Amino acid sequence: MIDEVLAYLVRRGAHLEPAKITTREIAYDLDMSQQTASRKAIELIKSGKIERTPEGMVVTGKALAELKRTVDELQKMLYPELGFEFSGKVVSGLGEGARFMKIQQYKDNIKKQLGFVPYAGTLNVKINPEDVEKRLRLKTHPPIIINGFRLAGKDFGKILCYRCKIRGIQGAIVFPVRSTHGLNVLEMIAPVNLRKELSLTDQSWTEFVVYP
Repeated sequence: MIDEVLAYLVRRGAHLEPAKITTREIAYDLDMSQQTASRKAIELIKSGKIERTPEGMVVTGKALAELKRTVDELQKMLYPELGFEFSGKVVSGLGEGARFMKIQQYKDNIKKQLGFVPYAGTLNVKINPEDVEKRLRLKTHPPIIINGFRLAGKDFGKILCYRCKIRGIQGAIVFPVRSTHGLNVLEMIAPVNLRKELSLTDQSWTEFVVYP
């Protein structure tokens, strides 16, 4: 929940420059007692969300980061169609994605669920550290499930998917049940070779949107 005093200070521009605002003004504008306004201001100072300077009150970067996360989370809850925006650097995988995307059963199941036959390979993107939390929030949404199967006496696990778009190309982020990637790497499939189509190499910077 966004603190009402913090939100008030942002509305008054204290996140852009120091603002000469008294607790009496805060109390009057927010219809609370001056004692309550003072207490809330002190709590925000102690938590490092605002600073009192000779020039006035300042909303800190810490507070702005928390506000942005809260706003992003609310936006995704209310308007999931807007998607989650990610950015990061292209990295090489171990070749497992290419091996699995060549298996006909996976190709058929992906075609059935996502509407395209995947290129035999995946694009791996090491996302920004601040985007890891978005990944965790993304996984709270129901995924598209690519069913697993048994082939030649071996079990191939299901894959959880979310549709995505990268530079106008439709694809999907995949989360194999058995994955060697950590939280900071997202694996993407598409009907085309994304590296070739988008002229991407290792360490190329790219952005994409994932739709829950």
